[in-house]
Amino acid sequence: MLQGMECLVFSSPVELNAPELHTDPEEQAYTLKALEKTIVNSALLATIITLILIGLIYFFLFVNSTPTLSFVEGEIIQPLPLFIIIYFTYS
Repeated sequence: MLQGMECLVFSSPVELNAPELHTDPEEQAYTLKALEKTIVNSALLATIITLILIGLIYFFLFVNSTPTLSFVEGEIIQPLPLFIIIYFTYS
């Protein structure tokens, strides 16, 4: 056994007739490619949504008035849910 490496052995009682673990490299590669596609699509969607929300916050803060005036007039409450949505989109 290699130094610093652990060896794990998984077994099941014969009477359970458990199927063999999938150790075929081609099947693992297919599964990982499908997972990678899903992750890339999710990340792209989250990025697009985040950019849209940042644009909305920019509009609320800078297009209507200055940020300081927005705070004084209480308009900053309106984009506050957008900050929360961005946080959950990020996480």
